[in-house]
Amino acid sequence: MQGYDVVIYGDSISENWRGTSGGLPYIRKDNTSSRPDPNFVAADMRAAFLETLGQRLLNGQTPKVDPKVAVVLIGTNDLYAATQCAAQDEDQLKSAVKTIVTGFQQLLAAMRQGMPSTHIVVQALYPRGEDMEDNMFELTRSDPFMHYISCGEEFVTPTSDAIVKEYLPDGLHPNAEGLRLIAECLTPLLQKLTSSNATTNAIQPAQNRVDLEASASELW
Repeated sequence: MQGYDVVIYGDSISENWRGTSGGLPYIRKDNTSSRPDPNFVAADMRAAFLETLGQRLLNGQTPKVDPKVAVVLIGTNDLYAATQCAAQDEDQLKSAVKTIVTGFQQLLAAMRQGMPSTHIVVQALYPRGEDMEDNMFELTRSDPFMHYISCGEEFVTPTSDAIVKEYLPDGLHPNAEGLRLIAECLTPLLQKLTSSNATTNAIQPAQNRVDLEASASELW
């Protein structure tokens, strides 16, 4: 049985790859030429949190055949909820970021558990603080079959750090042109990882996954 080359997991931001937004038709016609891989499926859900995606994965929502690559972009809803609760208290915000990072570590453990031979590509949130990005990058360093990529540089102006509405009309969700930029960013890495050489012997020795194995035992 042949599986997908690429599976994309996330929230409403990534849902647009499916040609829907909130389950309703959205830019399907426009984004068909902007897909990061022809043999891909977007398994995204509006308003998803780290925990809800983790629960879906733990309860069987992974492909029967391990995809070559799984791309994940999630955490914006968690970060927004945390900042609303923490208001402007710096210590509370730092604590919230740590909680989100722990949740992301658990999510990666669930992905590894459900797709043991798959390369996992973690996308940086579009765009968030450096502390968040640094923490997410650190979670991928110990596993050579995990990769970190930031594709949000074009979504903010270099001088004022303001959102570019040309690509994110509502300030968060990419339109067809925004998806094209993301696809251009992802494609070189995905082409490399989906090649036959990159996916040969993809399952690593157990000792290379100690951190994630420990997290898997503490999943939601």
